[in-house]
Amino acid sequence: MIASRVTGYPFGLRSPYAAGQTDVKGNHIQKGFGFQNSAQDSLTISPQGKAASAIEQLLKQKEAIKERKNEFMNTALEEGRTMDSMRPQLEIYEEQIQAIDDQIDQITAQQTQETMQKTQTEEKPENKQPKTEEELQQEKLNTMMTLSTSIENVKTVDRVRTQTQGESAVLKSEIELDKQNANGLEGAQKMIEKKEEQLDELEDKVQSLTAQVGQELSNVTEEVQEAAKTQTDETVQTDEKEEDKKQELSADVS
Repeated sequence: MIASRVTGYPFGLRSPYAAGQTDVKGNHIQKGFGFQNSAQDSLTISPQGKAASAIEQLLKQKEAIKERKNEFMNTALEEGRTMDSMRPQLEIYEEQIQAIDDQIDQITAQQTQETMQKTQTEEKPENKQPKTEEELQQEKLNTMMTLSTSIENVKTVDRVRTQTQGESAVLKSEIELDKQNANGLEGAQKMIEKKEEQLDELEDKVQSLTAQVGQELSNVTEEVQEAAKTQTDETVQTDEKEEDKKQELSADVS
C-alpha cells in the first residue's frame, strides 16, 4: 500500500522563511506556502496502484515551490538585491524541490516492489491463450523497466521546465528594470523589444514542456495499470496450476 499524507509542508520540507520572518517586501511571513487551508491539503493514495496520482500531486507541490521561488527572485531583483544575497533562500527552495524528487523515487520503488509481489484474485480474462511462466516474468520485467523510464522522463522534462521558468522570471525582471531606466532612448527601447521576444519564446517553451509533463504522467498511469494487469494474469495462472495439482492428487488418492 502506498499512503502519502500531504499537509502543509510535505515530507519534512522547510519553509524558505522561518516563522515570524519577513519577505523582501517586509511583509510578515507565516510558515508554509498557504496549503494548510486549501481543499488539496490531504491526499490519501489507495492501495490499488495509485502511484501515478501520488506523483502527479507531488509535482503540483513542486510547481508551487518553484512559483514561490520565482516570485522571490522577481521581487529581490526589482529591489536591486544581488544573487549572493539571495542564494541562501534559493538553496532552501532547491532543497525542498530535491526532497520532493526523492519522494517520487521512493514511491516509484515501492510501487515496483508491490506490483511484483501483490497477488490478485480477479477472474481469468476470456478468449486469451494462457502465457507461460517465463513469458509472464519477462512481461512484468519489461513493464517495470518501462515504468521506471517514464518516471525518469517526467523528472527530466520537469527539470528543463524549471530551468526555463527561472530564465523567464529573470528576463521578465530585467525588462521591467530596463523600462524604468530607458528614459526614451532608442537603443534602450530596441534592447527591451529584443528581450520581450526572447521572453515570449521562453514562455512558449514552458507551455510546451508543461504539456509534455502531462503526457508523460498519462504514460505512467497506463504503465501502472498494465503492471497490475500483468500481475493479475500471473496470479490467475498460478491458481489454476495449483488447482490442477490438487485435482491430480485427489485422483491419485482415489
